[in-house]
Amino acid sequence: MENNPTGGNHTIYASNSSGIWENGTVLYRNKSLPTVIYVDAVFRYMIYVPPIQDENSSLEICEVGIVGCLPTNYGPLCDKTCPKHCSGPCNLKNGTCTFGCLNGWIGHKCDIDVHCMVNSNTSVVTCVPIVDKVYPSSGPVNGGTVVTITGKYLGNITDNISVNISGVICNDVTVTIPNTELTCVIGEGNTNQTVGISVSVNSTNYSNQTYKYFSFKEPRIINVSPLKGIVFGGTTVTIRGEHIDFKGQDRYNISFCDED
Repeated sequence: MENNPTGGNHTIYASNSSGIWENGTVLYRNKSLPTVIYVDAVFRYMIYVPPIQDENSSLEICEVGIVGCLPTNYGPLCDKTCPKHCSGPCNLKNGTCTFGCLNGWIGHKCDIDVHCMVNSNTSVVTCVPIVDKVYPSSGPVNGGTVVTITGKYLGNITDNISVNISGVICNDVTVTIPNTELTCVIGEGNTNQTVGISVSVNSTNYSNQTYKYFSFKEPRIINVSPLKGIVFGGTTVTIRGEHIDFKGQDRYNISFCDED
């Protein structure tokens, strides 16, 4: 087919899914069609669309040379690994994700979580905290429960972190595993406070006020058995009641008083 510099563009598409050009990625587009075209791409289908399409349009491809790396590698020696969140092979020269990112990732190399933002001036990445789990899920109304929060982007030991659970401030925030786990001591609450959590890391906030993460319970003793024991101690006492099985360390401080 002769070059047609005025009748539109010669376009070459590549695709890994089908031979339909609408589903492909443009490898070459120009008004002229040179004898040799070099492209850096890995694909299963190559589709040529001429500038003028009719029943007499034809193109003879003499040779297709395949030179490059495995789909998972790039670089002059193919010794660099493509970003793991690329949706398909990466660029053979610089490793950018030619076919976009898997769900949940953004950036030229798909290495930025969708919950994160990149400052265009400083290139600093800021991520919104994400809470996956709060343990334990309940504690006494008078507070003091040590709560463990797990998730992502929960901060480091040098960050300014604040936590509010079920409308109550959680004090003494401590990062136990950077970015993924922290603990805090919840304050005094009431049995009506049962939903919601807010976590702030350096003024970047996460809030979910619909899910039940932690609830306050009012302990109530029903009976104690036995009622007497020897003065030297050692008697095993069984206490039955409601909301007295709170999880966590150092949860109980039990003392018995004389009837006098």
